[in-house]
Amino acid sequence: MPIIHWTEEEKLLLLEAVNKNKINNRIQWQAVQSIVSSKSYNQCRTMYSVMLKPADSFPVNYNWSFKNYAKLLMCVLEYGTKWEFIQRNYFQETTSNALKKKYVKSDKVLQRLIVLYLKQLRNNIEELETEPIDIIEGKLYKRIAKYMNFEQMRTKIMSMSPSTPIESKIEW
Repeated sequence: MPIIHWTEEEKLLLLEAVNKNKINNRIQWQAVQSIVSSKSYNQCRTMYSVMLKPADSFPVNYNWSFKNYAKLLMCVLEYGTKWEFIQRNYFQETTSNALKKKYVKSDKVLQRLIVLYLKQLRNNIEELETEPIDIIEGKLYKRIAKYMNFEQMRTKIMSMSPSTPIESKIEW
């Protein structure tokens, strides 16, 4: 992929175009690209989001909870990998590229969500909201199925005493 070089004039033009085409804190990228005609839509968006946007626009080291991962997984199941749409409507505090990276690396978190669900079954308490449980039981079953020993894991956890820490019994 070739490296796209931006002149200082193009960067200033981009910043002006972004400021002029912000409506309700949303940037109209088609309008921005028409002003910065030497660059594509994606080049304008990437340059602004990654290189030029003020550092305080997004929190640094934003820690994701299991609920955030479950929310992301639900969004992907519902809307597919429309990262910009998901970011704009559900995760305004991060970038669409960061969402994509979180999703790609979500397998470990999915395993932990399964453990939390099984722990909930064993203890008969609600540690998670209904929506993540519905996802794990239904929509994500195919993804869970690749961890072939899911039923064995469930049986093993159900047979443990409630005081046994589950995380220590599951091999990741």
